[in-house]
Amino acid sequence: MVEEINKIIYVEMHYSVTFTSPYSWKIRKSFQRFLERMYSFLLPLVAMILLLSACSTDDYYDICCDDLCIDFRYSRGAKDVFPEYIKNMRHFLFSAEGRFLKEIEADKSHLQHLHIEHIEEGSYKIVTLGNSSAVSHLSALVPKQTNLDDFLLTISNQRSDDKQNDSDPLYWGVCSFLYKRNTTQRYLCDMSNIHCLLTVSVVWKDTQPQADDFIMQIRGVSGTYNLSPEHSSVQYVLGDNLQSIPTIDRVVHRFPYVYEDISRLVVHRKEVPRLAGRVKATIRSLRYTDTSVPYFQLLNMDGTPAMREIHLLKPFKEWGWKISDNIEQNYEIEIGLYDDGKIVVRPGGEANILDWIDGGIVG
Repeated sequence: MVEEINKIIYVEMHYSVTFTSPYSWKIRKSFQRFLERMYSFLLPLVAMILLLSACSTDDYYDICCDDLCIDFRYSRGAKDVFPEYIKNMRHFLFSAEGRFLKEIEADKSHLQHLHIEHIEEGSYKIVTLGNSSAVSHLSALVPKQTNLDDFLLTISNQRSDDKQNDSDPLYWGVCSFLYKRNTTQRYLCDMSNIHCLLTVSVVWKDTQPQADDFIMQIRGVSGTYNLSPEHSSVQYVLGDNLQSIPTIDRVVHRFPYVYEDISRLVVHRKEVPRLAGRVKATIRSLRYTDTSVPYFQLLNMDGTPAMREIHLLKPFKEWGWKISDNIEQNYEIEIGLYDDGKIVVRPGGEANILDWIDGGIVG
């Protein structure tokens, strides 16, 4: 475009102007000097306008007008709901061989786009965390030394009683890419929901307790992820499953490896007040798996049991609830306590599904 305008101006400068006045040669000379000044002014101005129009920092799609850009989305079905759920991002760059290189600062004004520059040509992997804070402890990363297989996230939100408060509402994405200089390249990365929400209501069906405050506890849920994509599981949400690479029409969620050995399991607790004959709270943790669904128990404020501990794996299975394959773990249950010691567990808000009791299913 600039070259075309350059040619037009050049032609104008050398256009043969015929004047009938005896002073026409002076007028022509003055006119040519005028065109030369206009040329020296217009060319850089036009070039600047073209650059700005091709690479607007305010345009959603023009942030990465050169080099390499990764676009992020968080999809629920076919809808991108990223802005509703993800409020901060951290990006960790690794070589194709899995060596940590550096952390790339996110652009807070354009969280869904990452412009990568100042890297050598070659293949890379990037690991991205959404909504992480000091609660999510990351293993130490030493440039050119730490291996991606050793990149761990551990919950570190300890209470005074050595148990854990809520985890962060974490999201996670991984993307492999090839960088070539002087080439505009765009990649798409799906963010995945990697936290679990368990909402529990405990209702006293007969006699109300004397106490007004209680502690909800879940134990046996993992407190550590391995963030390497090599150990992750894949769920296809939308489009074909011919490849595990996201496209406009293909949504692919990955979930990090969950450590389930006893040493990495944690206990979460939350204080709850009794209101209108019940206590209700939501406990946020890392994701459950088919083999690490927690035990639930309601405690008195001094830590003594207010009910028997129950393993939630059995009712989850009886109800047919997905666990490891659930792309968004958001569970709600209601527990009924009776004076004779009976405990009835049912899905919250789903009265048509059978109840579950210690020992069997009842309608």
